[in-house]
Amino acid sequence: TGDAEGLIGGECAFTAEINPLGATTPITYEWQATDQVKIIHTGGVTDTVKFTWNTPGTKIISVTAINAVSQLSKQIEIEIDLLTLHLPIIINK
Repeated sequence: TGDAEGLIGGECAFTAEINPLGATTPITYEWQATDQVKIIHTGGVTDTVKFTWNTPGTKIISVTAINAVSQLSKQIEIEIDLLTLHLPIIINK
């Protein structure tokens, strides 16, 4: 799971949860995202990472969970937008 939209420079969190929760541990999570360095964690049935992007556009996030029995991969997308400031308009007469 994770954010569907984000802003340039904003932190975006993604979580993988293995079901059934009694899965054989440890589980190694390999996270790969557009324009990011691969992240590898080893732990229990859930894992969370955070990414920050400096360019706008559609980004692909994939995670592969691997244990002694099997592996499973999932991929999702996030749209990163430019930060826009909405300033008040003042009209002098």
